[in-house]
Amino acid sequence: MDINEDGSFSEVIPVKGIVNTVHDEKFPHLSLDGKFLFFSSKGYENVGGFDVFKTRRTKKGYVTIVNLGNTINSEEDEIAFIPATEKIGYITSNREGGQGRCDIYKITEYVKPQQVSGIVLDFQTTPPRF
Repeated sequence: MDINEDGSFSEVIPVKGIVNTVHDEKFPHLSLDGKFLFFSSKGYENVGGFDVFKTRRTKKGYVTIVNLGNTINSEEDEIAFIPATEKIGYITSNREGGQGRCDIYKITEYVKPQQVSGIVLDFQTTPPRF
């Protein structure tokens, strides 16, 4: 929606891309840098109920939808994910263990450095030995 010269609002326009489905999409919110759109939906493969998804804006609109996974989403409803800083966000959920029907949870991203070692084999030129 745009603001017209007279201060009124233009018509509401669906966002470009594949964000909207025949199911419910709720609580859109942009990342702090404005590059990503977070939203809750029942319209994509999910853990259960409403899940939180992320998509990046492109010239073609929002075309790649990513579920934030089971570290954030539960079998219940996760809605209204709001990033506060690069590493901290808040989410509303009706997961078990809360105090009310829906509760607010703080999410902190922790990055753990990992190292992988091993031997890489190309099965076409180096068949495995059993």
